[in-house]
Amino acid sequence: MHASITFIISILLLSISLQAQTNKLVSEVAEHAFGPIAKEAADKTAKEIVEKLAVSVGKQVAESTEAQLARAIATNGAEVGMLALRVPEATEVLARNAKSLVPLAERFGDDILRIEARAPGFAEIAAKSYDKKYLPRLLNLSESEMKGVLAVAKHTTEPQAAKLLLEGTEKGGMSFLEKISGPQILATGLSAATIIGIMGIEDKIPPGPETARMFFDVVGKLLSPITAVAACLLTAWGALAIWRRHKRANT
Repeated sequence: MHASITFIISILLLSISLQAQTNKLVSEVAEHAFGPIAKEAADKTAKEIVEKLAVSVGKQVAESTEAQLARAIATNGAEVGMLALRVPEATEVLARNAKSLVPLAERFGDDILRIEARAPGFAEIAAKSYDKKYLPRLLNLSESEMKGVLAVAKHTTEPQAAKLLLEGTEKGGMSFLEKISGPQILATGLSAATIIGIMGIEDKIPPGPETARMFFDVVGKLLSPITAVAACLLTAWGALAIWRRHKRANT
């Protein structure tokens, strides 16, 4: 009985081993048979993309980038080539980093590639900090403003803070970013309340030559009630002193 069981188990193990070896052999044959075909197709696609890029955008791409693009297409699929054709300016970043950019493009669309093309390394920050609908607004900023927003967005502590950061930059540009990106602020994390506070200050005290005048206007408005209260108190104190003096004189 034990011998029969041992024989059956041995047969099963042998068949599993033979199947594994067969699968490995098939995959190796397929790789050798179709690998050159896939590589040739990827090389051809990359070459066509680079040629179209030179015609449509007037940009020459280095041979190393073309080779990288071909490898990216062969490794990550034809989607890389399709994205490069749709967003020509992103060809070089796709060639270098297709593995992470293709999934981002599937989730966020072509604008995430445009952001990466303008600011290499910032696409993932944009994806973490903003929804898809905010990406066109980021692209409407200047390159320095967009990089500044995304660099600071890493330090936001809540989604609302990232949205306010974008809104403030749209209104105030780099001057707003300079106010919001101080080391002391970023060290503790950037909350929505902090940004609202800075935006409120900017609304009340506009930059430029008017700042001094506005400062004195605000101070004057604050001092007017204080002066009035002080005058009333002094008047009351004087009246009380006169009344007491008069009372002492009559007694």
